[in-house]
Amino acid sequence: MMIWWGVTSRSVRRLTARARQGFRRAVTGVLGATGLVLVVVGAEHRTAHAQHLWMAGALPFAAAAVGWRVWHAPEEGLPDALRLRERSRRIALRAASVPGFGASVGLVVHLGAHGALAHEAGVAALWAVVLAPIPVLVESALWGAAPRALRLQVRTARLAEAVRELNAESARVSPLDFDPDRGYAGTPVPRRSVAPAAHLGPACEARPTRGRAASMLSLDPVGRAYRTWLRESSLRWDGTTLTLTDGRRNVVAVRLGAAEPGAAERAARGPLADRPVELVWLHEQNVGEPASEVLILLLDSSGRRLLTMPGLGYLDTQVAQVAGASGLRFSYHNWAGAPLEPPWRRLWSRVFPRRRGHVRLRMARRL
Repeated sequence: MMIWWGVTSRSVRRLTARARQGFRRAVTGVLGATGLVLVVVGAEHRTAHAQHLWMAGALPFAAAAVGWRVWHAPEEGLPDALRLRERSRRIALRAASVPGFGASVGLVVHLGAHGALAHEAGVAALWAVVLAPIPVLVESALWGAAPRALRLQVRTARLAEAVRELNAESARVSPLDFDPDRGYAGTPVPRRSVAPAAHLGPACEARPTRGRAASMLSLDPVGRAYRTWLRESSLRWDGTTLTLTDGRRNVVAVRLGAAEPGAAERAARGPLADRPVELVWLHEQNVGEPASEVLILLLDSSGRRLLTMPGLGYLDTQVAQVAGASGLRFSYHNWAGAPLEPPWRRLWSRVFPRRRGHVRLRMARRL
């Protein structure tokens, strides 16, 4: 009886959540469609004043359609830290949506009325525009001053949610497992991880090949930029120094043969902000697309990126050999990407945040 009740209650909650989401989408669609109709009607008028008045009349509906989305509680089932962050952000957005909506109404009154009323409405609309972003700015500043542990908990919760959504969207046969205690704020468990060797290895080198690049791109790399990359790029270990070269002939040399504190430690960092401890091979392929992207990352002890380099044409076993010889941990990640996300919102850039002084190596001057 208890098991049946638990299953039934979960089903009811899911149905209720879907009904609420459908209702919110319907209200947003009605408000947005009303605003669009007012814009179309206003565009058909011949006088400029009538056009401006009708189009201004669409602004309250547009403001309501946007502001309506924040007037509901955060999603149920979120971790406590993330739910606290979402609630704080929604309160600030609600406080900003009120003067924003008031500014749109004031503009309509300013254009439609005359005399003192029009003047007062215009002044009130200007003040509302000035006051609208203040709650959001204050909330962002206060959250930036929150304890670092709390902000890391929020970041970890967001990454866990992103991995869960990625598993649901990509329908992976073997879904990614998320480890909240690994990396800077949690990271998907790598497909393969090799601990650093006790002793540094002999000299070795990894270079991209044309065949490997063709398999990653799903086409033959015939452009000048690709040819330059295949000819110039390399990862080389000479026994004391790890040297990375890109297609622009930019060279980053990191001395790893000694780890003494003080001046020797600063020399070991080279051009990087800190001493690298891990080399990451990241393979990302968008769902339904034949081409894939490979990145080579150097991480510090906290899991932040010190260096980012394209991995086109490289073989992961050769890169792992260079990492092992230079005394770095090697991690192999393979996951699906989200093509519609901007670069700064992609999962790998959030899992491995950039360290200040981050170095980026490029494929070539032009692609």
